[in-house]
Amino acid sequence: MKSRKCLFITTELPYNPKSGGMQRTSHFHHFLRKIADVDTVVLRSQKDYSDEGSILLNASHKIVAFISLKPRIEFLANILHKFRIGLLMPLVILIARIINVIFPEKAYYKCDNRVRAEFLDKINIKDYDFIVGRYASSIAKLGLDKMSHKKIFIDVDDLHSEVIASRLEQKTDKWLNKLILKRMYSRIKFYEQSFYERIQYKWVSNKSNKEIHYLSDSTFLPNIAYQNIDAKEMHPPNFDCQTISCIASFSHKPNIVGLDWFLNDVWTLISAQSSEIELNIYGPHLSPKLRKKWKSFKNVNLIGFVDHISEAYHKSFLSICPTLYGGGTNIKVIEAAKYKRICLVTPYASKVLPEGPTSDYFICGDPDEFASRVLELSRSEDLLSRKTKMFIKLFEQVPNLDDFGTILTESINSKL
Repeated sequence: MKSRKCLFITTELPYNPKSGGMQRTSHFHHFLRKIADVDTVVLRSQKDYSDEGSILLNASHKIVAFISLKPRIEFLANILHKFRIGLLMPLVILIARIINVIFPEKAYYKCDNRVRAEFLDKINIKDYDFIVGRYASSIAKLGLDKMSHKKIFIDVDDLHSEVIASRLEQKTDKWLNKLILKRMYSRIKFYEQSFYERIQYKWVSNKSNKEIHYLSDSTFLPNIAYQNIDAKEMHPPNFDCQTISCIASFSHKPNIVGLDWFLNDVWTLISAQSSEIELNIYGPHLSPKLRKKWKSFKNVNLIGFVDHISEAYHKSFLSICPTLYGGGTNIKVIEAAKYKRICLVTPYASKVLPEGPTSDYFICGDPDEFASRVLELSRSEDLLSRKTKMFIKLFEQVPNLDDFGTILTESINSKL
């Protein structure tokens, strides 16, 4: 029997899964290869992955094309930087931001003719039995939602209208920003609906998304924590360890905003009542400006990226996910349970928690409640032990990697 051919289009690499989004991409690629001959198109610049190790991985994962999504104005900015015409850089950046405000849909739901032309020059979509896209932009930027290839599957993951809506609920933005966000929301919502109505086959990672009428026919495909072998070797937290961990990629603005809120509004309450509790911050892409600002807080350690995530959990008695808006998979909450650690979350980040009365304890509604939870867990070994077991149990019945593969495979096979 002739093997089916699949074109997998992604804005994240399917190897070296160092973030929640990359982990989900890796899971997709892994199971697609079990049911089809998969070619991969990565919508990023190849210059970022031109070292010897990346070249070998690119070949083993059958990456057939790298196509940069950077808009033309960013190319102009790069040229100005290259020739050191720095005085014009602020103007270029301002223009880019104004365009983003006026036409926010261009970043996610509109075809880019340059990107599409480069794609069609390198790829013949008629060679493939079906196409799978990670995120809306992987399909929209190429104009595939308006082309004749009907077997297109898309992993919705983040809804950009939800990201803006969750930010509008925050009280941190000034009135002008609120007006701008409201306008962006109305345009994004319109183009988002139009886009997804053109896509017949969709997966969502959040069950509540199925209540949105243009996603009601989608298939729920849950988020799964990456299957780290070393997680099985983890022991329950040591009460003598008075360290909290926060693990995130700081190239993602919601992670920066969330942790900045935690440090200013929660950590100050904690450090005022305890001189022993420390906060270890793990993750890449922390700017020098933020590093300087966050380092000024008492008992805060900026660790950065670590090769083995078990190190972060081993050196902590609990973890935090202080996301206020716009978070993606919140995979770190699930991951914490696998590493036998509690993860205290904001109401926004709580969407990943299984429903049930025992979940409420781990949701911290305001700074006072967040600080109170951390302090009481740090002061009672018995409470920490009981609540850790409770948190781990919450995730015992959640879908595992095999379930992910089964749902993915069956949803594709039923449509082909």
